[in-house]
Amino acid sequence: MDFCLGAKKDQLPLNLCFKVSLEAIQYNIYFEAGVYASFRELYEKLRNDNEYFLSIWDALHISLRVIQFGPREAQNFLTAYQFAMSEKGLKLGRPQAFEVALKMASNSVKPLSTLEIKTWP
Repeated sequence: MDFCLGAKKDQLPLNLCFKVSLEAIQYNIYFEAGVYASFRELYEKLRNDNEYFLSIWDALHISLRVIQFGPREAQNFLTAYQFAMSEKGLKLGRPQAFEVALKMASNSVKPLSTLEIKTWP
């Protein structure tokens, strides 16, 4: 994953970068175009957006937890977080809002048995 090795971004130790890559790649079956773009987009938002501005570790951890539930879950997670934090929503603090958002993201996972798994000819 080049995002964690690039000169401009969060330079992670190689062993951590490879560990994150190996964990993320197992979710490729849920993503038609692969997991990388979705993972990176969520990670960058959690790291750099003023609304979230998480540490490297927290952004990696949450991104990995969210992408395991499929390609739509990053947006579901972000929407649930915003609702949990909003005055017209649940009015929760950050830690509680993240937990609610993670719980909401986990509710719509595709069961493995319903996925079309491509096999080698």
